[in-house]
Amino acid sequence: MKALKQHNSTELAGAYPYFIRLGKAGSEDALIDALNTSGDLLMAQAFLQSGNAKLVKAGREWSSEEEDSQLYVITDYEGSHWGRARE
Repeated sequence: MKALKQHNSTELAGAYPYFIRLGKAGSEDALIDALNTSGDLLMAQAFLQSGNAKLVKAGREWSSEEEDSQLYVITDYEGSHWGRARE
């Protein structure tokens, strides 16, 4: 939670599945910054499948900036879904 409060992009990128599952309102901008500065293909894929419109948009924008992007959506993805930790 300290990484989220301090917008620590490196730590957020390393723990993005936790923060997506947490689904804390207002954390989207910090997660998007982490994707743009320290993220990778797997993080962008998780954003696309997060169920959060703001993260989905950011995942698409990130992938359009990658020359050889292999971004895809996994239809039965059970991982990082927005707010899943509260279910």
